[in-house]
Amino acid sequence: MAKAKKATDQRTCIVTRTVHTREELLRFVVGPDNQLVLDFANSLPGRGIHVLPERKHLERFCSMSGAIGGRLRVRSVVVPKVEALLAHLDRVLNQRLIDGIGLCRRAGALRIGVRELSDLADNGHRPLVLIARDVAEHTRHKVARVVHRHTLDAPFELLDRERIGAVCGRAHVAVLMVTEKKLAKRLRRDVQCWQDCVA
Repeated sequence: MAKAKKATDQRTCIVTRTVHTREELLRFVVGPDNQLVLDFANSLPGRGIHVLPERKHLERFCSMSGAIGGRLRVRSVVVPKVEALLAHLDRVLNQRLIDGIGLCRRAGALRIGVRELSDLADNGHRPLVLIARDVAEHTRHKVARVVHRHTLDAPFELLDRERIGAVCGRAHVAVLMVTEKKLAKRLRRDVQCWQDCVA
């Protein structure tokens, strides 16, 4: 029987007023000069405020400076404009995606190509499947067939073949799989956040 999440792992989105785990939310803290700072890793000290990582919620969030200041117990807080916040989040997530793929490679938890995907699935593995946004249509169809045949989770799209290839030590990489669960969980969260907020 799975353990219930501890109450301390739950946070409330200031926009929707719904309760979620910390990993499902973006956290912000007050930094120098009362600037609101994104704490993507949930590691910065101080009182935090949370919001669901979706563009519509971030747009509303950026217009709530009074409520944000009250929740963070500061007289005034400088909330970034939504365009600046989304651009910053895009840079942070792109770097996290690149770092995450590199970490998977160094850990030996990365496989590349449709043939590797098919072999993994044929042997009962259920990897996280990632494809480049600029993948060729025939490759996209091959991936879709393997995913459908083995009822795998739908692949996530991210970055482009050249940037993924650079991390993997190749000229271009269009399809890759993460085979280690903890690393896959981190990448899945980052890709989902990137898609929901800035892609």
